[in-house]
Amino acid sequence: MRYFRLIFGVVDRERMLYTMLYSLFFISLTSATLSVLDVRNFEFEGYSLSFAVGLLFFPLTFVISNFIQDRYDIRTANTVVFTALVADGALMLMLYITSSLGESQSSYAVYSPLIRVWSISFFSIIISCIFNNIIFKYVRKHFKRGFWGAFVSILTSSTMAEIILTCISLPLILSMSQNVSSLSSVMLLNLVYKFSFTGVASIIVAFIKTHIEYKRDFIENKKSLYVAEVSKQSIV
Repeated sequence: MRYFRLIFGVVDRERMLYTMLYSLFFISLTSATLSVLDVRNFEFEGYSLSFAVGLLFFPLTFVISNFIQDRYDIRTANTVVFTALVADGALMLMLYITSSLGESQSSYAVYSPLIRVWSISFFSIIISCIFNNIIFKYVRKHFKRGFWGAFVSILTSSTMAEIILTCISLPLILSMSQNVSSLSSVMLLNLVYKFSFTGVASIIVAFIKTHIEYKRDFIENKKSLYVAEVSKQSIV
């Protein structure tokens, strides 16, 4: 840490945390937009199944959004989601323009559908985020503090938002792909995967959140005891 400060100077931990969360949100969102049409087909017990590998890290978006909403407020979380979506759309537009101006047909074939993918994702994510915020706020009222409060609220709201998003956007987006053997298997496998991923991520985030709350309460109690001791000595 000492060498880190020597190189980068004094670091504001709160700003660094917020920047890291925003960056991770944007990376997860953009990776899904760029590769959502990429599908992995395989056989299982004689059934043809498909998995949208582009959505491998997308479940992080709702978990991060809920963590930001819990740590800061709902306005900050909505700002992160909206600005990341706009930045993602700007990047897709730039890739489309550069690929259309170049002579590489393979690049144009990859980037030309991205504007439509982003448009579908934009409206789907906005709708699912509205439900995510409502569910998170409602559950959080009943589980205000502690590990289980953070875990249940993040898992419930993120899972419901993922179900809504998957049902709205995935059929529209994957209709553009020629590699899907079974749309129903894609939706089922992705929902199972997203639920599992969200569950693990919710445990990690809830643990971090509980640790932060415990550390904050410990510091506040220590300050209160110090102030009480000083007041007691001044009276004597």
